[in-house]
Amino acid sequence: MQVDEKWSFVGKKQKHCKTHDEADWFKGDQWDHVALDPDSRLVLEVVVGPRTQDSAEVLLGGVRDRLGGRVPELVCSDEYPVYAEVLLSVFGEERIPPRTGRPGRPSGPRQGAPRGHVLRHGPQDQRAGPGDGGRGAAGVRGTRQGGAGEHIVAGASPSGGSHY
Repeated sequence: MQVDEKWSFVGKKQKHCKTHDEADWFKGDQWDHVALDPDSRLVLEVVVGPRTQDSAEVLLGGVRDRLGGRVPELVCSDEYPVYAEVLLSVFGEERIPPRTGRPGRPSGPRQGAPRGHVLRHGPQDQRAGPGDGGRGAAGVRGTRQGGAGEHIVAGASPSGGSHY
C-alpha cells in the first residue's frame, strides 16, 4: 500500500482567503490524502483536508476499517514524518516492557509494530525498486530491502530495521 498527499486549492489560494469571511471558510489550501494499492490500482481511502496528523489518522483509520483490521504487508510513503507515529497508533499493539529488576518505576506501556512486523524509516535505497531504478515510493513494491519513508514490513527485522 502507498500513502501520499497532494496539494491543491479550493476556490482560491489560501493567501487570498479572509478568516473572518464565512464564504472563505471552506476555500483555500487543501490536501488530498490517498492510500492505494499500486498492484491492483485500487484506491483504498481518500481524505481531503489540511496536511496534519489528524488527516493522516483519518486516512489510515479508514484503511484499517476497509481491511477488516488486518495489517498491510508493506506501507510506503514519502518521508512525511507523521506517518510513523500514525502507523503505530492505528495498526500497532500496546506492549508492556518486561521488568528489568533494577530500582525505579517500571516502564509504562508502549505502542509497537504488530507481532511479526517491523517499522522502518528513512530514504529509499536506490537499488531497491523494480523497474524504475528505485526512485519514488512505487519503487519499493514487492521488496523487503529498501524503504521509502516509513513503512511496515511483515517478517523478521532486516538490517536497518527495528522492532518496536
